[in-house]
Amino acid sequence: MTQQITEPDGIGPALCEQGHDLIRSVLERVGDKWSVVVIGKLADTTRGFNELRRLSDPITQRMLSATLHRLERDGLVTRTVHTTKPPGVDYALTPRGLSL
Repeated sequence: MTQQITEPDGIGPALCEQGHDLIRSVLERVGDKWSVVVIGKLADTTRGFNELRRLSDPITQRMLSATLHRLERDGLVTRTVHTTKPPGVDYALTPRGLSL
């Protein structure tokens, strides 16, 4: 027995294609292993770099830095530098990052 899948009323092929493009875009941005981990660790609070590294073990410092940079570039994470001695850096999700 085969079941035919039909499109809901009012949704045409063009709109479905836009939805697929949106999903593809989101997965390209956060689909890698470490982005998902970092977003999960930032979901409820602001965290410093070293705290994120400890919580995301076994991520390397280089990979965490690259992941945070990419998420910041994509507008999903904010980076705040504190002018203390030694300087501190905190990361938090933006509203766009929280919407994921």
